[in-house]
Amino acid sequence: MARSGLIVSLRMNQTGARTHVAPLLSPDQPYYPDIEDAARDWLPFTVYHGNNDGRNDQISFLLPETRAFVSDAKFVDDGTLEIVVAGTLVEHVSLIAKGAYWEGKAIHHFDARIEDGACRVAVPAHIDRLDYYIIDQDGTLFDFHREERFSSISFGRKTLGLKKQPLSDQIRTALHQGEGQRIEFKPFADPDQSLGSSTHKTKLREIVTTVVSFANTQGGHIYIGVDDDCNPVGVNQQLAQWAKAPANGVSVDRYLGALKSKIKDLVQGEVELQLSYSYIDEALIVIVEVQPATQMPVAVQQDAHLYARTGASNRKVPPGLWRSILDTQLTDEYGLSSPR
Repeated sequence: MARSGLIVSLRMNQTGARTHVAPLLSPDQPYYPDIEDAARDWLPFTVYHGNNDGRNDQISFLLPETRAFVSDAKFVDDGTLEIVVAGTLVEHVSLIAKGAYWEGKAIHHFDARIEDGACRVAVPAHIDRLDYYIIDQDGTLFDFHREERFSSISFGRKTLGLKKQPLSDQIRTALHQGEGQRIEFKPFADPDQSLGSSTHKTKLREIVTTVVSFANTQGGHIYIGVDDDCNPVGVNQQLAQWAKAPANGVSVDRYLGALKSKIKDLVQGEVELQLSYSYIDEALIVIVEVQPATQMPVAVQQDAHLYARTGASNRKVPPGLWRSILDTQLTDEYGLSSPR
């Protein structure tokens, strides 16, 4: 039941100053000096930003589904998704799981009959997006599941990203797809160099800006050691020069630690990073995986601009769209998740 049904959110179009400026005072109720202190005490939010919180003036309705709902979904191997359906009507109506998955921008459709409360469909484990609906033969909708691999917003149980694709295969897939919304190629960056300025960018600054852009949108991967023509040239030589030692596992681990520490020092806000490496035809490729920030926006230290990912580019966000990042309801123009 916890993951079935539908959540509908409505935002009230309230503008101007808020009217609740007086103390909340009643003989039979606790005292609060204003509505913001009351909200902090009442609402189960880990962080509440008071008058500037993007969740103000929003009402959410939870509509549970008991007739037929997705109770579990998981990959039982690298190419089979098992969907389990429960509910009061599962044994009495003919149900179908109908949906699609995306590899990059390519869509692939599927449907399967629910038998004995479950079905299995051929779906690769390392896809970018997954949607499916539980319907009957008349088209009545009972439940649905929708998620994207790098999005922090999903409807239903998280399924994608639970199995790790081999790093070498991941790199080859990225080389085939080229730079895009969640893929960036960069040359070697020395973690000991300066950040530079927005007008005189260093390679380190380019990586930090990309990290911030990914974190403010849907996340992504930076592949260090790939040129603009999608060739895996590697960082073997530059790494050996930086480490003043052979480009072996010890040197790579030192580099990953130094680069991760430097990126975090140069980012204002919390970013979740995972650094790893692999080889493509003896070329050493470093991978920086960036998750969407839990508290947006994040920014480059001592940089007055906000950055977001648009296609294969890092773009400065106009001041008029800053609020959308604070609300984490980000516009399609900047490749960000729209309200659902």
